[in-house]
Amino acid sequence: MSGKALDSGAVSGLTILFEDEDLIAVNKPAGLLSQASWDPKRPHVVADLKNRFGIEAILHHRLDRDTSGVLLLTKNQRLNAAVTDLFRQHKIEKVYWALCNTAPSQAWQDQRIENHLAPVRDSAKQLQRMKVVRSGGWQAVTELRLIAHGPAAHGPTVHGPIFDWVEAKPLTGRTHQIRVHLAGLQRPILGDPLYGGRTTMIKRHFPHEVNRTLLHARSLRLTHPRTQQELQIEAPLPADMEALTRLIGHE
Repeated sequence: MSGKALDSGAVSGLTILFEDEDLIAVNKPAGLLSQASWDPKRPHVVADLKNRFGIEAILHHRLDRDTSGVLLLTKNQRLNAAVTDLFRQHKIEKVYWALCNTAPSQAWQDQRIENHLAPVRDSAKQLQRMKVVRSGGWQAVTELRLIAHGPAAHGPTVHGPIFDWVEAKPLTGRTHQIRVHLAGLQRPILGDPLYGGRTTMIKRHFPHEVNRTLLHARSLRLTHPRTQQELQIEAPLPADMEALTRLIGHE
């Protein structure tokens, strides 16, 4: 892999994972916006790269504020169209890791989910959610694989694993796609306020706080549009997810 792989280079919590003359990939921490919002004072990835590193970069995809992990941007404007095409043609493989509520009544099955999603207004929470629809909407396709079951907990209302560690490969890029698909399997992501990601059992049985949706953009795999080299860019787990995966024995 050409370019620089940097161990540090914090930009409001950002870590630069890869950089060459054309591209830059960063590890976005949870809580930081990918791009500008209605509030110009709120920090975001694009502004921080410019203000602190003097890097003018164009964002080609985004992560929800709560989601951590790999974001890819272009520095060379001549490659903007090429990178846009890679995303549009689904030639960039995206892998996410999620920690989910388990569903004791349903044995896990690795599977490919294909359906259509459309937005719906959640009047109670004053937020927009996505839901599966039978007609209309946008096609959403996700491949799901179980990495490991979480550790068992024992008590009057639970006996067995209380969370699952899942790998998700979205083959389309719809809003909240992975979150909706996992919730549809009765395995909402831990800490997800929109789709039922309860954290009661984690807090009751383990000394860990869950303060956000535990979804992490683990890696991007693509062919560099100029050099034609294969790039595999990975973001390490953030501390909150790492603490829980260590309970499973992950190092």
